[in-house]
Amino acid sequence: MSGNKKTASLLVFVILALVIGALFYFLMGKDGEKAADVTGQTTETMVEPSAESSNTTSAEASTSIPSGVDIGEEGRIYKLPENELLGVRGVGNPNAPIKIQEFFSLTCNHCANFHAGTYKQIKEKYIDTGRVYYVFQEFPLNGPALYGSMISRCLPQERYEDFITLLLDNQEDWAFGGDFRSSLQKNAALAGMGEEEFNACFDNEELRGAIGDNIDEAMGAWRIRSTPSFIFNDGKRILRGGKSIESFDAVIAMLESGETPPEPVDPMQPDPEPIVEEEAIEEPAEEAVETSSDAAETVEEAASEMVEEAEGVIEDASDVLGQ
Repeated sequence: MSGNKKTASLLVFVILALVIGALFYFLMGKDGEKAADVTGQTTETMVEPSAESSNTTSAEASTSIPSGVDIGEEGRIYKLPENELLGVRGVGNPNAPIKIQEFFSLTCNHCANFHAGTYKQIKEKYIDTGRVYYVFQEFPLNGPALYGSMISRCLPQERYEDFITLLLDNQEDWAFGGDFRSSLQKNAALAGMGEEEFNACFDNEELRGAIGDNIDEAMGAWRIRSTPSFIFNDGKRILRGGKSIESFDAVIAMLESGETPPEPVDPMQPDPEPIVEEEAIEEPAEEAVETSSDAAETVEEAASEMVEEAEGVIEDASDVLGQ
Protein backbone atom coordinates (compact mmCIF):
# COMPACT_ATOMS: atom_id res chain seq x y z
CA MET A 1 0.00 0.00 0.00
CA SER A 2 2.84 2.36 0.87
CA GLY A 3 4.43 1.69 -2.52
CA ASN A 4 1.15 2.39 -4.32
CA LYS A 5 0.70 5.66 -2.41
CA LYS A 6 4.18 6.83 -3.36
CA THR A 7 3.52 5.94 -6.97
CA ALA A 8 0.20 7.82 -6.99
CA SER A 9 1.73 10.87 -5.30
CA LEU A 10 4.55 10.91 -7.82
CA LEU A 11 2.06 10.63 -10.64
CA VAL A 12 0.05 13.57 -9.31
CA PHE A 13 3.23 15.67 -8.96
CA VAL A 14 4.25 14.93 -12.55
CA ILE A 15 0.80 15.86 -13.84
CA LEU A 16 0.83 19.15 -11.93
CA ALA A 17 4.30 19.91 -13.26
CA LEU A 18 3.07 19.31 -16.82
CA VAL A 19 0.14 21.69 -16.26
CA ILE A 20 2.43 24.42 -14.93
CA GLY A 21 4.87 23.90 -17.81
CA ALA A 22 2.09 24.17 -20.36
CA LEU A 23 0.81 27.37 -18.83
CA PHE A 24 4.35 28.82 -18.85
CA TYR A 25 4.74 27.85 -22.52
CA PHE A 26 1.53 29.57 -23.57
CA LEU A 27 2.17 32.73 -21.54
CA MET A 28 5.87 33.31 -22.25
CA GLY A 29 6.37 31.62 -25.58
CA LYS A 30 3.43 31.56 -27.94
CA ASP A 31 1.73 34.77 -26.76
CA GLY A 32 5.08 36.58 -26.48
CA GLU A 33 5.68 36.02 -30.20
CA LYS A 34 2.24 37.43 -31.03
CA ALA A 35 2.86 40.55 -28.95
CA ALA A 36 6.24 41.13 -30.66
CA ASP A 37 4.66 40.86 -34.11
CA VAL A 38 1.96 43.40 -33.26
CA THR A 39 4.55 45.81 -31.86
CA GLY A 40 6.54 45.54 -35.07
CA GLN A 41 3.49 46.33 -37.20
CA THR A 42 2.65 49.31 -35.01
CA THR A 43 6.16 50.76 -35.36
CA GLU A 44 6.06 50.49 -39.16
CA THR A 45 2.68 52.27 -39.31
CA MET A 46 3.99 55.14 -37.24
CA VAL A 47 7.12 55.77 -39.31
CA GLU A 48 5.92 55.23 -42.84
CA PRO A 49 4.18 58.37 -44.27
CA SER A 50 0.97 57.86 -46.19
CA ALA A 51 0.63 58.63 -49.89
CA GLU A 52 -1.67 61.52 -49.05
CA SER A 53 0.95 63.09 -46.79
CA SER A 54 3.62 62.74 -49.50
CA ASN A 55 1.39 64.41 -52.10
CA THR A 56 0.65 67.31 -49.77
CA THR A 57 4.34 67.90 -49.13
CA SER A 58 5.08 67.92 -52.87
CA ALA A 59 2.28 70.39 -53.55
CA GLU A 60 3.54 72.75 -50.87
CA ALA A 61 7.09 72.50 -52.21
CA SER A 62 5.93 73.42 -55.72
CA THR A 63 4.42 76.72 -54.50
CA SER A 64 7.26 77.71 -52.18
CA ILE A 65 9.34 80.75 -53.06
CA PRO A 66 13.11 80.30 -53.42
CA SER A 67 15.41 82.22 -51.14
CA GLY A 68 16.43 85.62 -52.49
CA VAL A 69 13.23 86.29 -54.45
CA ASP A 70 11.59 89.49 -53.17
CA ILE A 71 7.79 89.20 -52.88
CA GLY A 72 7.45 92.68 -51.43
CA GLU A 73 4.96 93.55 -48.74
CA GLU A 74 1.25 93.68 -48.12
CA GLY A 75 -0.16 97.16 -48.54
CA ARG A 76 -3.26 99.22 -48.00
CA ILE A 77 -6.09 98.59 -50.45
CA TYR A 78 -6.85 101.94 -52.03
CA LYS A 79 -8.07 103.04 -55.44
CA LEU A 80 -6.53 106.25 -56.73
CA PRO A 81 -9.12 108.82 -57.86
CA GLU A 82 -9.11 109.23 -61.62
CA ASN A 83 -8.36 112.72 -62.90
CA GLU A 84 -9.95 113.76 -66.21
CA LEU A 85 -6.83 115.63 -67.27
CA LEU A 86 -4.62 112.61 -66.73
CA GLY A 87 -6.92 109.84 -67.83
CA VAL A 88 -5.53 106.28 -67.66
CA ARG A 89 -2.41 105.15 -69.48
CA GLY A 90 -2.46 101.40 -69.42
CA VAL A 91 -1.64 98.46 -71.65
CA GLY A 92 -3.25 95.04 -71.75
CA ASN A 93 -6.67 93.76 -70.77
CA PRO A 94 -8.46 96.20 -68.41
CA ASN A 95 -10.51 93.23 -67.11
CA ALA A 96 -7.45 91.10 -66.29
CA PRO A 97 -7.44 89.61 -62.76
CA ILE A 98 -4.11 91.27 -61.97
CA LYS A 99 -3.48 95.01 -62.21
CA ILE A 100 0.02 96.43 -61.79
CA GLN A 101 0.62 100.14 -61.41
CA GLU A 102 4.20 101.26 -62.01
CA PHE A 103 5.27 104.53 -60.44
CA PHE A 104 8.32 105.75 -62.34
CA SER A 105 10.37 108.82 -63.13
CA LEU A 106 11.54 109.53 -66.68
CA THR A 107 14.97 110.58 -65.38
CA CYS A 108 15.45 107.57 -63.06
CA ASN A 109 18.19 105.26 -64.37
CA HIS A 110 16.74 102.31 -62.39
CA CYS A 111 13.43 102.90 -64.16
CA ALA A 112 15.21 102.93 -67.52
CA ASN A 113 17.00 99.66 -66.76
CA PHE A 114 13.77 98.03 -65.60
CA HIS A 115 11.88 99.19 -68.69
CA ALA A 116 14.58 97.83 -71.00
CA GLY A 117 14.74 94.49 -69.19
CA THR A 118 12.09 93.11 -66.83
CA TYR A 119 9.22 95.12 -68.29
CA LYS A 120 9.71 93.52 -71.72
CA GLN A 121 9.49 90.09 -70.08
CA ILE A 122 6.34 91.10 -68.19
CA LYS A 123 4.77 92.41 -71.38
CA GLU A 124 5.45 89.24 -73.34
CA LYS A 125 4.52 86.83 -70.55
CA TYR A 126 1.58 88.54 -68.85
CA ILE A 127 0.35 91.68 -70.60
CA ASP A 128 0.14 90.39 -74.16
CA THR A 129 -1.51 87.18 -72.93
CA GLY A 130 -4.29 89.03 -71.09
CA ARG A 131 -3.26 88.05 -67.57
CA VAL A 132 -2.11 91.50 -66.42
CA TYR A 133 -3.36 95.04 -66.93
CA TYR A 134 -0.34 97.35 -66.63
CA VAL A 135 -0.91 101.00 -65.71
CA PHE A 136 1.77 103.70 -65.92
CA GLN A 137 1.85 106.33 -63.16
CA GLU A 138 4.39 109.17 -63.39
CA PHE A 139 6.29 110.01 -60.24
CA PRO A 140 8.74 112.70 -61.45
CA LEU A 141 11.77 113.31 -59.25
CA ASN A 142 12.96 116.55 -60.89
CA GLY A 143 11.95 119.25 -63.39
CA PRO A 144 12.85 117.45 -66.64
CA ALA A 145 10.94 114.35 -65.46
CA LEU A 146 7.89 116.47 -64.57
CA TYR A 147 7.71 118.21 -67.95
CA GLY A 148 8.44 114.96 -69.78
CA SER A 149 5.47 113.42 -67.93
CA MET A 150 3.24 116.31 -68.95
CA ILE A 151 4.17 116.02 -72.64
CA SER A 152 3.61 112.25 -72.46
CA ARG A 153 0.09 112.79 -71.10
CA CYS A 154 -0.75 115.28 -73.84
CA LEU A 155 -0.06 112.72 -76.55
CA PRO A 156 -2.84 110.36 -77.72
CA GLN A 157 -3.03 107.26 -75.53
CA GLU A 158 -1.87 104.92 -78.31
CA ARG A 159 1.42 106.86 -78.58
CA TYR A 160 2.10 107.07 -74.86
CA GLU A 161 4.03 103.83 -74.31
CA ASP A 162 6.31 104.33 -77.31
CA PHE A 163 7.08 107.90 -76.24
CA ILE A 164 8.03 107.12 -72.65
CA THR A 165 10.13 104.23 -73.96
CA LEU A 166 11.94 106.71 -76.21
CA LEU A 167 12.59 109.08 -73.29
CA LEU A 168 13.73 106.30 -70.94
CA ASP A 169 16.07 104.87 -73.56
CA ASN A 170 17.65 108.29 -74.23
CA GLN A 171 17.77 109.92 -70.80
CA GLU A 172 21.29 111.26 -71.21
CA ASP A 173 20.50 112.90 -74.55
CA TRP A 174 17.43 114.93 -73.56
CA ALA A 175 17.31 115.21 -69.74
CA PHE A 176 20.88 115.93 -68.68
CA GLY A 177 22.30 117.98 -71.54
CA GLY A 178 21.38 121.41 -70.19
CA ASP A 179 18.53 122.67 -72.40
CA PHE A 180 16.12 119.81 -71.75
CA ARG A 181 13.11 121.75 -73.14
CA SER A 182 14.53 121.91 -76.66
CA SER A 183 15.56 118.25 -76.54
CA LEU A 184 12.15 117.24 -75.20
CA GLN A 185 10.43 119.18 -77.98
CA LYS A 186 12.48 117.37 -80.63
CA ASN A 187 11.43 114.01 -79.22
CA ALA A 188 7.79 115.16 -79.05
CA ALA A 189 7.98 116.12 -82.74
CA LEU A 190 9.06 112.56 -83.52
CA ALA A 191 5.84 111.41 -81.82
CA GLY A 192 3.75 113.78 -83.99
CA MET A 193 3.32 116.74 -81.63
CA GLY A 194 3.56 120.20 -83.19
CA GLU A 195 5.35 123.18 -81.63
CA GLU A 196 2.16 125.01 -80.62
CA GLU A 197 0.69 121.95 -78.97
CA PHE A 198 3.98 121.33 -77.22
CA ASN A 199 4.15 124.85 -75.79
CA ALA A 200 0.53 124.73 -74.59
CA CYS A 201 1.12 121.41 -72.83
CA PHE A 202 4.43 122.55 -71.35
CA ASP A 203 2.73 125.61 -69.76
CA ASN A 204 -0.42 123.78 -68.59
CA GLU A 205 -0.67 124.56 -64.86
CA GLU A 206 -3.74 122.36 -64.32
CA LEU A 207 -1.98 119.35 -65.80
CA ARG A 208 1.05 119.98 -63.61
CA GLY A 209 -1.21 120.22 -60.56
CA ALA A 210 -3.03 116.98 -61.47
CA ILE A 211 0.27 115.08 -61.61
CA GLY A 212 1.20 116.57 -58.24
CA ASP A 213 -2.14 115.51 -56.72
CA ASN A 214 -1.66 111.97 -58.03
CA ILE A 215 1.76 111.84 -56.41
CA ASP A 216 0.33 113.01 -53.07
CA GLU A 217 -2.39 110.36 -53.20
CA ALA A 218 0.12 107.58 -53.94
CA MET A 219 2.46 108.71 -51.18
CA GLY A 220 -0.38 108.76 -48.68
CA ALA A 221 -1.83 105.41 -49.74
CA TRP A 222 1.32 103.31 -50.19
CA ARG A 223 4.25 105.35 -48.78
CA ILE A 224 5.88 105.64 -52.17
CA ARG A 225 9.14 107.57 -51.86
CA SER A 226 11.29 106.12 -54.64
CA THR A 227 11.05 104.81 -58.18
CA PRO A 228 10.28 102.40 -59.60
CA SER A 229 7.57 101.11 -57.26
CA PHE A 230 4.86 98.60 -58.18
CA ILE A 231 1.36 98.32 -56.75
CA PHE A 232 -0.49 95.03 -57.34
CA ASN A 233 -4.30 95.07 -57.29
CA ASP A 234 -4.62 98.48 -55.64
CA GLY A 235 -2.27 97.64 -52.77
CA LYS A 236 -2.72 93.89 -52.22
CA ARG A 237 1.01 93.62 -52.73
CA ILE A 238 3.80 96.18 -53.18
CA LEU A 239 7.23 95.76 -54.76
CA ARG A 240 9.79 98.53 -54.39
CA GLY A 241 12.73 98.89 -56.74
CA GLY A 242 13.59 97.42 -60.12
CA LYS A 243 12.94 93.75 -59.42
CA SER A 244 13.64 90.72 -61.59
CA ILE A 245 11.01 88.75 -63.47
CA GLU A 246 11.20 86.06 -60.75
CA SER A 247 9.71 88.46 -58.19
CA PHE A 248 6.83 89.30 -60.53
CA ASP A 249 6.32 85.61 -61.30
CA ALA A 250 6.03 84.80 -57.58
CA VAL A 251 3.64 87.63 -56.69
CA ILE A 252 1.43 87.10 -59.75
CA ALA A 253 1.22 83.35 -59.06
CA MET A 254 0.15 83.97 -55.47
CA LEU A 255 -2.47 86.54 -56.45
CA GLU A 256 -3.88 84.35 -59.22
CA SER A 257 -4.23 81.41 -56.82
CA GLY A 258 -5.82 83.58 -54.15
CA GLU A 259 -3.21 82.54 -51.60
CA THR A 260 -1.40 84.76 -49.15
CA PRO A 261 2.24 84.87 -50.20
CA PRO A 262 4.32 82.90 -47.71
CA GLU A 263 7.71 83.83 -46.38
CA PRO A 264 10.57 82.94 -48.76
CA VAL A 265 11.79 79.35 -48.33
CA ASP A 266 15.43 78.35 -48.55
CA PRO A 267 15.62 75.56 -51.19
CA MET A 268 18.61 74.02 -49.38
CA GLN A 269 16.56 73.27 -46.27
CA PRO A 270 15.40 69.61 -46.01
CA ASP A 271 11.72 68.77 -46.22
CA PRO A 272 9.96 68.66 -42.85
CA GLU A 273 9.45 65.28 -41.18
CA PRO A 274 6.10 63.68 -42.05
CA ILE A 275 3.44 64.21 -39.42
CA VAL A 276 1.98 60.95 -38.10
CA GLU A 277 -1.74 61.16 -37.50
CA GLU A 278 -3.06 59.93 -34.15
CA GLU A 279 -5.29 57.36 -35.85
CA ALA A 280 -2.24 55.60 -37.31
CA ILE A 281 -0.95 55.08 -33.76
CA GLU A 282 -4.19 54.23 -31.99
CA GLU A 283 -5.55 51.57 -34.36
CA PRO A 284 -2.60 49.12 -34.13
CA ALA A 285 -2.55 49.60 -30.35
CA GLU A 286 -6.20 48.59 -30.16
CA GLU A 287 -5.43 45.55 -32.31
CA ALA A 288 -2.61 44.63 -29.94
CA VAL A 289 -4.96 44.79 -26.94
CA GLU A 290 -7.55 42.66 -28.73
CA THR A 291 -4.89 40.12 -29.73
CA SER A 292 -3.55 39.92 -26.17
CA SER A 293 -7.09 39.37 -24.83
CA ASP A 294 -7.69 36.58 -27.34
CA ALA A 295 -4.39 34.95 -26.34
CA ALA A 296 -5.30 35.12 -22.64
CA GLU A 297 -8.65 33.47 -23.32
CA THR A 298 -6.89 30.71 -25.26
CA VAL A 299 -4.48 30.08 -22.38
CA GLU A 300 -7.29 29.97 -19.85
CA GLU A 301 -9.23 27.47 -21.95
CA ALA A 302 -6.14 25.27 -22.41
CA ALA A 303 -5.34 25.43 -18.69
CA SER A 304 -8.92 24.48 -17.77
CA GLU A 305 -8.79 21.50 -20.10
CA MET A 306 -5.46 20.35 -18.60
CA VAL A 307 -6.74 20.76 -15.03
CA GLU A 308 -9.80 18.67 -15.89
CA GLU A 309 -7.55 16.00 -17.40
CA ALA A 310 -5.34 16.09 -14.28
CA GLU A 311 -8.36 15.73 -12.01
CA GLY A 312 -9.41 12.72 -14.06
CA VAL A 313 -5.97 11.17 -13.71
CA ILE A 314 -6.02 11.81 -9.96
CA GLU A 315 -9.43 10.10 -9.64
CA ASP A 316 -8.09 7.13 -11.57
CA ALA A 317 -5.05 7.04 -9.29
CA SER A 318 -7.33 7.14 -6.23
CA ASP A 319 -9.32 4.24 -7.59
CA VAL A 320 -6.09 2.31 -8.03
CA LEU A 321 -5.01 3.10 -4.50
CA GLY A 322 -8.43 2.07 -3.19
CA GLN A 323 -8.03 -1.29 -4.82
